[in-house]
Amino acid sequence: MSVLLKKASPEARDADLDLLVVIPHLGAGGAQRVASLLVRHWQSKGVRIGIATLFPEDDAHALPAGVRRFDLAADPARGAQGVLAGIYHRLEQSLSEPNRALPGVIASPMLAAMRLVRRLRALLLNRFANERRVRRSARVMSLRQLFQSLRPRAIISFLGATNIQTLLGAEGLDTKVVISERNDPAIQQLEPPWQSLRPRVYPRADLVTANSTGALHTMAAYVPQERLAKVLNPLVIPPHDLDKPMHAQRIVTIARLVHQKGVDVLIDAFARVAGEYPDWGLDIIGDGPLREVLEQRAQTLGVSRQVRFLGHRLEPFDLLYAASVFALPSRFEGMPNAMLEAMACGLAVLASDASPGPLEFIRDGETGLVFASDNVDALADALRRVLSDAGLRRQLAAAARAAVEPLGLESVAAQWESLFAALSVPLVEADDHTASTPSRAEG
Repeated sequence: MSVLLKKASPEARDADLDLLVVIPHLGAGGAQRVASLLVRHWQSKGVRIGIATLFPEDDAHALPAGVRRFDLAADPARGAQGVLAGIYHRLEQSLSEPNRALPGVIASPMLAAMRLVRRLRALLLNRFANERRVRRSARVMSLRQLFQSLRPRAIISFLGATNIQTLLGAEGLDTKVVISERNDPAIQQLEPPWQSLRPRVYPRADLVTANSTGALHTMAAYVPQERLAKVLNPLVIPPHDLDKPMHAQRIVTIARLVHQKGVDVLIDAFARVAGEYPDWGLDIIGDGPLREVLEQRAQTLGVSRQVRFLGHRLEPFDLLYAASVFALPSRFEGMPNAMLEAMACGLAVLASDASPGPLEFIRDGETGLVFASDNVDALADALRRVLSDAGLRRQLAAAARAAVEPLGLESVAAQWESLFAALSVPLVEADDHTASTPSRAEG
């Protein structure tokens, strides 16, 4: 149940939090999974914790009892503009889903028109929006009211635009603000006005974290080195159910079905080799606006019987264990949870060379195979190598599993705790720390 704090009553001011997490929503996504794992872990250790969400998206990650939830999308203080923005967001989301109520002949033109409106709005924002206007926006004002009411000892924010709004909302308040960048800003372009505000506002954070060295190097151009730190994604991997299949002749990918993830490249590459390996199949886990297009692509290429579109799965581990190969064809990435989870489940991983984050774990020929981004032939060749050589698959899988062993939840959470302790905001007792201080950015 979402809890909305409407105003700073005396009772509310007594209900201080140790930590408030701010994130766009709790729907499907790697950042959402990381946040929910950390929140659950810290709440179990007695940390007084809350989580604030900004957009009206259905939850894919459940929160344990005792975690206070603040749904700013439903905040009446945002006024008519905020209500209309929420309605617009939900409508566009529903039109994008493959199980939408309206037929495609109606939904597709409506969706195209809404995206055109969004692009025009982005152009206007890029030209006329500035930091002062953003600071006075309904969402930033709602965040500021929430921060003033709760007086959390620390705030941690996830994802680019949310990080900026959190920093602006917390300006001048007596609380530490830590932000978490989940992509490499050198590759990921934010929509206006966030792209131009990121290098101006990020330096105001008490600490800026990222889950890849590449992202830290990018942000070192505008964030002081001493306020940059690398913390990797935590992993919680359930054991394999012995009654279910393991390492069958399946290739799997987990991705939101958008252009960034390159699933079209994977389908094209699989179509090149499917005839040579008729007993192999491809499982695509995830949903998104391109699902219908990708399904039609598989049909046109004649591989629809070997390709399964399985939709979003909150816990995809049975499907990971059932596969032997994981493919990451993304056009850009930060540090993808799905890839790390596949490595922990003992799959041979194929990763594009588009971003430095995944390559911190996938060393070509050692812990996986690396192929040229957006290159169908290169991915097809990599598929041939692993599909034809069971020994290579076992070798890559064993090395991959060993590479991600340090990413257990206890260890990664302790790294976060060390960072907060260094900011004079200890979340847990010092005796609970089980990991060394996370790495700082290199000079």
